[in-house]
Amino acid sequence: MTEWSKITKTAERHARLREQVAHMWGDGPALSILVEEFRPAYAVDGRRRNGSFTGQGRIRWFFGRILLPIRNTLLTLLAMVSGGTPQHGFRNSKVSGPATSMAVNFADATRNEHQRYQVDWCWFVWTRNRSALIRVPHEEFRVETLWQGDGPMRPYVDPASRTLRWRDGSTVVLHLDAWEARQAAQLPPG
Repeated sequence: MTEWSKITKTAERHARLREQVAHMWGDGPALSILVEEFRPAYAVDGRRRNGSFTGQGRIRWFFGRILLPIRNTLLTLLAMVSGGTPQHGFRNSKVSGPATSMAVNFADATRNEHQRYQVDWCWFVWTRNRSALIRVPHEEFRVETLWQGDGPMRPYVDPASRTLRWRDGSTVVLHLDAWEARQAAQLPPG
Protein backbone atom coordinates (compact mmCIF):
# COMPACT_ATOMS: atom_id res chain seq x y z
CA MET A 1 0.00 0.00 0.00
CA THR A 2 1.35 3.43 -0.96
CA GLU A 3 2.41 5.78 1.83
CA TRP A 4 -0.01 8.66 2.47
CA SER A 5 2.68 11.31 1.93
CA LYS A 6 3.46 9.89 -1.53
CA ILE A 7 -0.13 9.98 -2.78
CA THR A 8 -0.40 13.17 -4.82
CA LYS A 9 -3.77 12.72 -6.52
CA THR A 10 -6.82 13.75 -4.51
CA ALA A 11 -8.94 10.93 -5.96
CA GLU A 12 -6.40 8.37 -4.68
CA ARG A 13 -6.41 10.03 -1.26
CA HIS A 14 -10.22 9.77 -1.21
CA ALA A 15 -10.02 6.05 -2.02
CA ARG A 16 -7.42 5.37 0.69
CA LEU A 17 -9.31 7.43 3.27
CA ARG A 18 -12.68 5.84 2.47
CA GLU A 19 -11.21 2.36 2.70
CA GLN A 20 -9.60 3.11 6.07
CA VAL A 21 -12.73 4.77 7.53
CA ALA A 22 -14.98 1.91 6.36
CA HIS A 23 -12.56 -0.54 7.99
CA MET A 24 -12.27 1.47 11.25
CA TRP A 25 -16.00 2.05 11.68
CA GLY A 26 -17.30 -1.25 10.28
CA ASP A 27 -20.46 0.56 9.16
CA GLY A 28 -20.53 -0.14 5.44
CA PRO A 29 -19.03 1.94 2.65
CA ALA A 30 -17.69 5.38 3.50
CA LEU A 31 -17.94 8.61 1.50
CA SER A 32 -15.72 11.67 1.78
CA ILE A 33 -15.44 15.31 0.86
CA LEU A 34 -12.19 17.25 1.05
CA VAL A 35 -12.99 20.49 2.87
CA GLU A 36 -9.48 22.00 2.46
CA GLU A 37 -9.24 24.98 4.81
CA PHE A 38 -12.28 25.01 7.10
CA ARG A 39 -12.82 28.55 8.40
CA PRO A 40 -16.56 29.19 8.63
CA ALA A 41 -18.30 32.54 8.82
CA TYR A 42 -20.76 32.37 11.70
CA ALA A 43 -24.32 33.65 11.24
CA VAL A 44 -25.26 32.82 14.82
CA ASP A 45 -26.80 34.97 17.56
CA GLY A 46 -24.24 35.85 20.22
CA ARG A 47 -21.28 35.22 17.90
CA ARG A 48 -19.25 37.48 15.68
CA ARG A 49 -18.61 36.48 12.09
CA ASN A 50 -15.29 34.92 13.14
CA GLY A 51 -16.98 32.73 15.78
CA SER A 52 -15.85 34.69 18.83
CA PHE A 53 -18.46 35.61 21.41
CA THR A 54 -19.89 39.12 21.21
CA GLY A 55 -18.92 41.22 24.22
CA GLN A 56 -15.64 39.36 24.80
CA GLY A 57 -12.18 40.33 23.57
CA ARG A 58 -13.32 43.68 22.23
CA ILE A 59 -9.84 45.18 21.92
CA ARG A 60 -8.45 42.15 20.10
CA TRP A 61 -11.52 42.08 17.84
CA PHE A 62 -11.19 45.81 17.07
CA PHE A 63 -7.51 45.57 16.08
CA GLY A 64 -8.18 42.35 14.20
CA ARG A 65 -10.77 44.15 12.07
CA ILE A 66 -8.10 46.68 11.10
CA LEU A 67 -4.96 44.54 10.86
CA LEU A 68 -6.33 41.32 9.35
CA PRO A 69 -7.25 42.81 5.94
CA ILE A 70 -3.87 44.55 5.78
CA ARG A 71 -2.06 41.30 6.59
CA ASN A 72 -4.09 39.34 4.03
CA THR A 73 -3.43 41.96 1.33
CA LEU A 74 0.31 41.97 2.01
CA LEU A 75 0.53 38.18 2.01
CA THR A 76 -1.47 37.98 -1.23
CA LEU A 77 0.85 40.52 -2.89
CA LEU A 78 3.89 38.64 -1.60
CA ALA A 79 2.50 35.36 -2.98
CA MET A 80 1.87 36.94 -6.38
CA VAL A 81 5.34 38.54 -6.55
CA SER A 82 7.07 35.30 -5.56
CA GLY A 83 5.17 33.34 -8.23
CA GLY A 84 2.89 31.55 -5.80
CA THR A 85 -0.86 31.57 -5.77
CA PRO A 86 -2.74 33.79 -3.36
CA GLN A 87 -4.92 32.15 -0.75
CA HIS A 88 -8.67 32.36 -1.30
CA GLY A 89 -10.98 34.24 1.07
CA PHE A 90 -10.41 33.98 4.77
CA ARG A 91 -13.96 32.94 5.70
CA ASN A 92 -15.05 30.46 3.07
CA SER A 93 -17.79 28.33 4.64
CA LYS A 94 -20.92 29.39 6.53
CA VAL A 95 -22.48 28.08 9.73
CA SER A 96 -25.97 29.12 10.76
CA GLY A 97 -28.37 28.12 13.49
CA PRO A 98 -29.01 28.73 17.19
CA ALA A 99 -26.02 29.32 19.48
CA THR A 100 -26.29 25.82 20.97
CA SER A 101 -26.91 24.01 17.68
CA MET A 102 -25.12 20.96 16.39
CA ALA A 103 -23.71 22.92 13.44
CA VAL A 104 -22.06 25.39 15.83
CA ASN A 105 -20.49 22.47 17.74
CA PHE A 106 -19.22 21.14 14.41
CA ALA A 107 -17.74 24.52 13.42
CA ASP A 108 -16.20 25.05 16.86
CA ALA A 109 -14.21 21.83 16.46
CA THR A 110 -11.55 23.79 14.56
CA ARG A 111 -12.12 27.19 16.19
CA ASN A 112 -8.60 27.44 17.67
CA GLU A 113 -7.12 27.68 14.18
CA HIS A 114 -9.73 29.90 12.50
CA GLN A 115 -7.50 32.95 12.99
CA ARG A 116 -4.39 31.39 11.44
CA TYR A 117 -3.51 32.38 7.89
CA GLN A 118 -2.97 28.81 6.73
CA VAL A 119 -4.58 25.74 8.27
CA ASP A 120 -4.37 22.02 7.55
CA TRP A 121 -6.95 20.47 5.27
CA CYS A 122 -9.90 18.62 6.76
CA TRP A 123 -12.04 15.84 5.37
CA PHE A 124 -15.72 15.24 6.06
CA VAL A 125 -16.43 11.50 5.99
CA TRP A 126 -19.68 9.62 6.52
CA THR A 127 -21.33 6.24 6.42
CA ARG A 128 -24.99 5.33 6.88
CA ASN A 129 -24.86 5.82 10.69
CA ARG A 130 -21.83 7.98 11.44
CA SER A 131 -20.05 11.09 10.24
CA ALA A 132 -16.89 12.93 11.25
CA LEU A 133 -14.70 15.89 10.49
CA ILE A 134 -11.18 14.55 10.41
CA ARG A 135 -7.66 15.62 9.63
CA VAL A 136 -4.93 13.40 8.23
CA PRO A 137 -1.38 14.78 8.63
CA HIS A 138 0.51 15.15 5.35
CA GLU A 139 3.45 13.00 6.51
CA GLU A 140 1.74 9.86 7.74
CA PHE A 141 -1.66 8.23 7.55
CA ARG A 142 -3.07 8.86 11.00
CA VAL A 143 -6.73 9.88 11.32
CA GLU A 144 -7.31 12.70 13.82
CA THR A 145 -11.02 13.08 14.62
CA LEU A 146 -11.98 16.72 15.22
CA TRP A 147 -15.76 16.16 15.47
CA GLN A 148 -18.00 13.10 15.25
CA GLY A 149 -21.75 12.59 15.07
CA ASP A 150 -23.46 9.23 15.37
CA GLY A 151 -27.07 8.31 14.62
CA PRO A 152 -29.39 11.30 15.11
CA MET A 153 -26.45 13.58 15.97
CA ARG A 154 -25.02 13.32 12.47
CA PRO A 155 -26.05 15.71 9.70
CA TYR A 156 -27.92 14.95 6.51
CA VAL A 157 -25.37 15.42 3.75
CA ASP A 158 -26.62 17.34 0.72
CA PRO A 159 -23.62 17.01 -1.60
CA ALA A 160 -25.17 18.86 -4.55
CA SER A 161 -25.59 22.06 -2.52
CA ARG A 162 -22.47 21.33 -0.42
CA THR A 163 -24.53 21.62 2.75
CA LEU A 164 -24.63 19.67 6.01
CA ARG A 165 -28.09 19.85 7.61
CA TRP A 166 -28.79 18.84 11.20
CA ARG A 167 -32.17 17.88 12.68
CA ASP A 168 -32.23 21.05 14.80
CA GLY A 169 -32.35 23.14 11.59
CA SER A 170 -28.75 24.31 11.73
CA THR A 171 -26.54 24.10 8.65
CA VAL A 172 -22.96 24.32 7.48
CA VAL A 173 -22.36 25.25 3.86
CA LEU A 174 -18.92 24.01 2.86
CA HIS A 175 -16.52 25.77 0.53
CA LEU A 176 -15.26 23.22 -1.97
CA ASP A 177 -12.93 23.74 -4.90
CA ALA A 178 -14.34 23.07 -8.39
CA TRP A 179 -13.18 19.43 -8.61
CA GLU A 180 -14.51 18.60 -5.16
CA ALA A 181 -17.84 20.30 -5.86
CA ARG A 182 -18.31 18.22 -9.04
CA GLN A 183 -17.52 15.03 -7.16
CA ALA A 184 -19.77 15.98 -4.23
CA ALA A 185 -22.72 16.52 -6.59
CA GLN A 186 -22.40 12.88 -7.68
CA LEU A 187 -22.28 11.39 -4.18
CA PRO A 188 -25.39 9.89 -2.59
CA PRO A 189 -26.79 11.87 0.36
CA GLY A 190 -26.07 10.75 3.90
